[in-house]
Amino acid sequence: MTKKINELVEPSLDAIDYKVKERKKFFNSSYVETKFLTKVCNSNCYYIIGEKGVGKTALAFHMQQTSPKNISSKLISISETQYTRFIKLKENGKLDYTDYSIIWRATLLYLMAKLVIEKERTWVHRINRKFADIEKAINKYDQESHIPELEYVVEFVTTLTQSSEISGSLPETAKAGLNESNSQTKKLTSREIKLALLECEKILKAGLQGIKLSSDVALFIDGLDAKPNEVDFAEYQKCLIGLAEAAWHLNSDYFASIKDTHGRMRCVLLLRPDVFDSLNLHNSNCKLEDNSVIFDWQTTNDNYRDSDIFNISNKYFTSQLGSSSGWNAYFQEQGGSESESFKYLLKHSFHRPRDIFAAIKTLISINANQPDKSNFHFEEIKSSKFTDKFSEYLLGEVKNYANYYITNKEFDDCIVFFQYLHGSTKFSYQDFIDAYNEFIKSPNNSAVQSLSIAKSAEAYLQFWYSVNVIGYTESLAASGGGYWHWSYRERSPSKVMPRVKENCNYKVNFGVAKSLNLGKKFRSNPK
Repeated sequence: MTKKINELVEPSLDAIDYKVKERKKFFNSSYVETKFLTKVCNSNCYYIIGEKGVGKTALAFHMQQTSPKNISSKLISISETQYTRFIKLKENGKLDYTDYSIIWRATLLYLMAKLVIEKERTWVHRINRKFADIEKAINKYDQESHIPELEYVVEFVTTLTQSSEISGSLPETAKAGLNESNSQTKKLTSREIKLALLECEKILKAGLQGIKLSSDVALFIDGLDAKPNEVDFAEYQKCLIGLAEAAWHLNSDYFASIKDTHGRMRCVLLLRPDVFDSLNLHNSNCKLEDNSVIFDWQTTNDNYRDSDIFNISNKYFTSQLGSSSGWNAYFQEQGGSESESFKYLLKHSFHRPRDIFAAIKTLISINANQPDKSNFHFEEIKSSKFTDKFSEYLLGEVKNYANYYITNKEFDDCIVFFQYLHGSTKFSYQDFIDAYNEFIKSPNNSAVQSLSIAKSAEAYLQFWYSVNVIGYTESLAASGGGYWHWSYRERSPSKVMPRVKENCNYKVNFGVAKSLNLGKKFRSNPK
């Protein structure tokens, strides 16, 4: 028996929302374990890579909740405020950007030390003092807070600790040190600060070295595209490069070298493909092949029922019904075609779980005033009530993605470009060039001219292709038909940032076209 639509649990679009106690149970019962979970359980997996909304955070949260293969995990999400505090060391001229790695190494070791204590220590260890060295190391790191310049580092890791619910508070000596730091006038040189950080790193490493783990411990770091608006993009990138270098050093050189222990510690970074690409890591292709989970949800019209993305969507319903009848129980299809609605939504989305859940959430919302209704009709997802909301959602997702590079105001200026296509959703390369030239030369769009994503027509086309707003087609010699290329389809370990092909035919993604006011031809205003 199906539930009424208004009795369904409304899906959350961000996995962080499931941290709330009353929603954890639903998350645990509706989560689908996929091939991505199998890969992330490998002790040499250091990166989870995928676009926003593909399930990176959900995967890490599931690891934290269920401890598969006895892996103890903690998901930590870094906020814009925390980045600002961290970068302040550099802004105040205390350290060169090359020293971000040193700050990050000490910070990651501190967080790992607290995580090991939280997950592994029992009452027995309080008696046998197994964790005495590591606790001493943490206290030593905290007590360095009496140095004014290091206060930022301690504030940073303390804020992370509090927001991520890692147990353990600062010692009284550290609190006193923080209070005293306001009255100190001595200024340390960059070299002295660096030496203090290296000493903290040495002490924390020595404390962790003696821990014999029975199973793996994984620290997941999320929020790596949360660039604060007031921070320069180049400076933010340097900060992330320092984090990536620190995590790689600890994973490959330090954690991997600890002997006589069954378990292994590791730091796992959750990254968008473009952010990973911008880090310019040494042997990045090998890291993608050997040390990464790369999300890919693509499927076909013929095989979609066996796909993970359908299984996830289906289980949202079955977990609430207690039966195997899920999607088909709630969607009355057009002409009796099985799961036609699911295929339609895939075609009008970015092929991500978040998009399907956003569609379900929108459908629940527009049926809120029909308490006795038990099914969605296929015609509903083609109605303006649904398409208006869903298209705005998709454009909002693109806007959030673009925030890594540009502000909201700059994004709003950028989408004006689509007006220069005069309502067309399909266009040639020359059409795009002409529209770009007309757009960029207009005095009304002068603010866009200085943006790196709009420095040329080719760069602008690449940007809209990378965010899956524009795709391109190539004709097939054998059949005379065409194949549409979208960035999410082309992504692979060897091609994490696919390039758009020039001199082809293009179209705007069906789902986002309506919010860009495309799909209807408009007459040109007489000059």
